[in-house]
Amino acid sequence: MRVLASFVLVHALAGPVAAGDIVAHRLTADDRIVLDGRLDEGVWQDAPSNREFFEFSPRDDRDASLATSVRVAFDDTSLYVALSASDHDAIDIRAPFARRDKVFAEQDMFQLFIDASGERKSAQFIRINPRGAVGDGVYTEAEGEDFSPDFPFEVAANRNDDGWSAELRIPFTSLGYDGSDRDWSLLVLRNMPRADRIRYANVRLPRDNNCLLCYSPALRGLHDLPVGLDWRLTPQLTASVRSDEARDRTGLQASLDAKIRVNPRTVVDLTLNPDFSQVESDLPVLSGNSRFSVLLPEKRPFFLEGADLLVSPFNVMHTRSITDPGWGARTTYRSDRVNVALLTARDQGGGSVIVPGAYGNDVIAQDFSSQATVLRATTTHAGFTFGGVLTDRSLADGRGYNRVIGPDAVWQIGADTRMRAQLLMSSTTAIVDADGELHRGARRDGTAAYFDINRDVGEWRFYGRYRDIGEDFRADNGFLTQSGVRALDIEATRRYYREGSWREISTYLSMGRVQDRDGHIVSQSVNPGVYLAGPRGIGLNLEWRPDERIVLAPGAPLLRRGYGRIAFDIAPSAWLNRVVVDMELGDQIDYENGRLGRGGLVSAFARWRPFDRFEMEQEYSRFWVDASGGDAGRIYTEDTLSWTSILHFGARDTLRAIWQRDAIRRNPNAYPVPVDVRGGSEELSLVYAHTHRFGSALYVGCTVADQRATADDRRWEVFAKASWTF
Repeated sequence: MRVLASFVLVHALAGPVAAGDIVAHRLTADDRIVLDGRLDEGVWQDAPSNREFFEFSPRDDRDASLATSVRVAFDDTSLYVALSASDHDAIDIRAPFARRDKVFAEQDMFQLFIDASGERKSAQFIRINPRGAVGDGVYTEAEGEDFSPDFPFEVAANRNDDGWSAELRIPFTSLGYDGSDRDWSLLVLRNMPRADRIRYANVRLPRDNNCLLCYSPALRGLHDLPVGLDWRLTPQLTASVRSDEARDRTGLQASLDAKIRVNPRTVVDLTLNPDFSQVESDLPVLSGNSRFSVLLPEKRPFFLEGADLLVSPFNVMHTRSITDPGWGARTTYRSDRVNVALLTARDQGGGSVIVPGAYGNDVIAQDFSSQATVLRATTTHAGFTFGGVLTDRSLADGRGYNRVIGPDAVWQIGADTRMRAQLLMSSTTAIVDADGELHRGARRDGTAAYFDINRDVGEWRFYGRYRDIGEDFRADNGFLTQSGVRALDIEATRRYYREGSWREISTYLSMGRVQDRDGHIVSQSVNPGVYLAGPRGIGLNLEWRPDERIVLAPGAPLLRRGYGRIAFDIAPSAWLNRVVVDMELGDQIDYENGRLGRGGLVSAFARWRPFDRFEMEQEYSRFWVDASGGDAGRIYTEDTLSWTSILHFGARDTLRAIWQRDAIRRNPNAYPVPVDVRGGSEELSLVYAHTHRFGSALYVGCTVADQRATADDRRWEVFAKASWTF
């Protein structure tokens, strides 16, 4: 009778329930859920169970062979989700300890895509493995998964002889809903790495699609959700002792983050003197022999709220451009039709400003403070999303500004076709002077246009993109390295599916051409390739680039290079989770001297888990180029190495060690001017972390770094950092 009454109430509030839709069960004042992952509360017997799961990989459109279910309940403060996964042989379940956002495809896991708007354009996602390790972030159809944002929620998992189960409690304050009783959507995926990677979904999900959320079932029955004021304060304190340039210094830094949810639609975030050091570090990347700067992901907590709203075709809103904020404020507004994000921060400098060009970008030292502001708004109606962006970077002491404004649009035509377009205008008075510094000068205006189309029909996939970027277009609040060009990229892929070891074979042809404003070639390539997918997560990509053409500067000679690429990926076992190897062999470019040579680029990655509490990741890359003639021999070599080891004492306590090294070697006989024969850096860090709950943590660690390019440039630091939330 209780179950019947629940269904009657839900149907009265939410209308008819379509096949595959999930019905949320309203908890009574007497209902209690203990998060232990066991699903033994009476609540879960009352909540409607969605047991219809379907395999979509490696076999398409098959009923799930292993029983899988999802149930949803809610009360006045939180959303609860119960997940159950049976297994024929529970010993095969892969359930290692893992850091946050390190729940990957080589682990058993559930993944939830929660779209609290019901528009099926973006979603918050949560991953959970049988050990209770989690990953979370934001998914958008245009950009895919972004693990940078973290949301407060609780989870517990339980393994048993028949498989495993999990319970989640997600506060409504962690979900971006608009406060109405409109339906949400909830897509649930189950991942099982065995001899092959098996994937289920709670809906018939085509194996090939370019709109994952289009198939997401409705989550119905949510009503009377909280709409009042909610707030959270997170003070942080960092104490450190460091030695830098033969000087010892001690420091004590306090900072404060505040999150104020005015109502379900509106969230205000404030930060004062934030400390983003020590805890996270960027992996070393090959960058010495390149014309363009390298994009680094955002990892700093303050900038991650509403990160999905800052996505647009051109990357003109990249918060890593704000190097050292003294303070920052952000307002995010979401409703059923309109989304708005406004961010402003005082950047105290210390980083760099990218000045783009057709043949490469300049990097200008940010030896000044500035005010960085970004405004982004979108509205959705009947498959269309219209948006606009406004950015401003105003330098202190009247040294000029850079501003960008313009509209964009996304048109999702069913589940098969997506088109995007953007038109931007920039205005800049912060001009590079003869000394290579930014100072106020005569205003320069520029424009940038973008259009792409992605169509996925049956076994065929087509992609096309066109960009037209004016010479004086600049986006100092974003990451834009090339201007003064027109570029066209086209790719066509034909996929073949079959039963057997190699279950997928895809052939493709991609073409690209970039030219400057005078019509001269900057780069051009035609690349045929083939991709094969097999058991144990094997992926093999073979690509041939027979005649890639590149010009390094206006009037410079055309360089024609031919080379082959081989990429190999495998997830062989529970202890050797993943191995990735990527190689380019053939003609390589010596950018410093503007000439062609022979060489290659090799990168390798491995993730090991000798036992569940210990994990290691190694990543190695090497680039080299030899002279194509004469006695110069090896011209240039660059190596990067990163070794990360993590010991998990439990779900809350970890000890992490990272060793990173990059080294550059040049042959002085191969250069017309004197050069540094050796360069690079080396760093070793050790960090113990204890997480009490979301936002409350203690870090204690030390770092030793050595800049190998200069003598006696070793520095070290010992630090303790505490944060707590109330």
